[in-house]
Parts: sequence; C-alpha cells; structure tokens
Amino acid sequence: MMWAPKPQQGSAQARLARADVLEASLSRYRPDCESTFTTHHGNYTPDEFTPLIKLGLRVYDTADTDPDTAFEVTGEWRVPSLCLSAITAGRMVVLVDPSASGAGRTVTPHWPRSALLAGTRTCRVTDLEGRTTAVTRRVERQLQQMRISREAGGVAMNGDTIDLRRLDPHTAARYAALADQDRTHPEEQAPVSEPGEEARRLADQLPGEQGAFGSVGRGWSRRGGVLVRARFLELRARTTFQDHGPVLDTILRIQPPDGPPRSTPPAD
Repeated sequence: MMWAPKPQQGSAQARLARADVLEASLSRYRPDCESTFTTHHGNYTPDEFTPLIKLGLRVYDTADTDPDTAFEVTGEWRVPSLCLSAITAGRMVVLVDPSASGAGRTVTPHWPRSALLAGTRTCRVTDLEGRTTAVTRRVERQLQQMRISREAGGVAMNGDTIDLRRLDPHTAARYAALADQDRTHPEEQAPVSEPGEEARRLADQLPGEQGAFGSVGRGWSRRGGVLVRARFLELRARTTFQDHGPVLDTILRIQPPDGPPRSTPPAD
C-alpha cells in the first residue's frame, strides 16, 4: 500500500489519458522555514515541501498510442514526493480538458493513478469467483480500469485490491469483461523503468544527504543486530515535514529468527 495525496478531479468532461515523460527538470525546491521540523494541521501537502518540476509530456488523448495521434505539452507542476517514481518510470496519467484543441488543452496530472501506472503502487483484482489476479504494470488494462472507475464515480481499493464482489453489477461486469479479454490476449508487464531513466532521476538534485541502499555497516552488526526478513506493508502520511521532505510512518511485518511474524510500530 502507498499513501498518495487526494487528486484533482478536473471538469466532468475531462478524459483520463496516458502521458509519456519526455523530459523532466527540477525548477524549485526551497523550504523556507527556520526550524528543522514543521507541523501543519490538516491532511494536505504544503507547497514549500513539494518539488516544482518542469515536465515535457507526450499525451495520448485516445486509446491509440501512435505518436502521430498524440500532442506534446510542457509545464510546471508540483509533484508529491511519493509520486516522483511516476516520472522516473516515464508513465503518467493525466486529465485532459477537451474544451480546447491541440496543445492548448488543459492537462492536469493525476498523481495517485500515475503511481499505479508506474507500478510503484501495486494493483490486484479479485473476480466474482474469488480468484485474484495481479495487474501491476499492465498499462492498457489499468488505464481502462481507471476509466471505468471514473465513470462509476470511484471504485474503492481494499489495500491494493479491487474486489468485484463489492461493486454494483454493471461496473463489475465491465471489469470482468476486461479480465476475459486479458485472458484471451494477455498483456505483458511494462518495464519498471524505460530507456532514458537516468536522465529523469531527480533525487540526486534535491538537497540533503545522499541515500544509501543495499548495505549494512559492520559496526551495526557488531552491536548485536541480526539480519531478518521483513515485508513492507504500508506507508502513511503525517502532517510533519522536515526541510528535505515529508516525515512518513513506515509499517513492516518482520519475521524474527526465533518466532512468528509481528508488525512493527510505525517508524519515521
């Protein structure tokens, strides 16, 4: 599971579309606060802690992904930190307002759905017979599911799963038809990232210490630490921010070497 901000809904006529990231650069990220930690009241992301990113997008306003039918747009958008992965993967979901034509159309990024399309946020579907299928990074199927969900007024995800048994019969039948089509003509998973990813990595441009991954210092192990297996369960938002980004609660289920699994209390 992954926390993501509440998205902008756009106008009733706006259409969901896929957008490929052609270029991305950091325009501004300058938290202006005197203290190291700042607490805000309310469930929102303050602008000063949300990077402003300049993006060049190729938008496919129809089901056809032929570049000749797409249009390109450039703009600056504030990107929630947890959704920067959608830019890295190069796949986003946007709302396109059809009131104008060509590149003059208003394009609004839809960050939670972009995280789904990028594969950062996993997605599964449980059918009417109780069978569960993973649809993570199956881009075309997910886009069609998102359009059905928008037309239905929203389909709730229980964790990372959409359960058709909890939907109204009409919406469940539309989802089931997509599943039947996928069984007949299976769609391959899109790559986690696409060529050119290194040009879109923005984390190295942000202020703060460089992150270290994939290693554990010997000093830590000499102090009595033991390497064990853990499963990532959830990332939750808080209303506290530090100079270099949000403070998040991370929930892990740890398998101790000498007992049954147990969940950790939230850790920053």
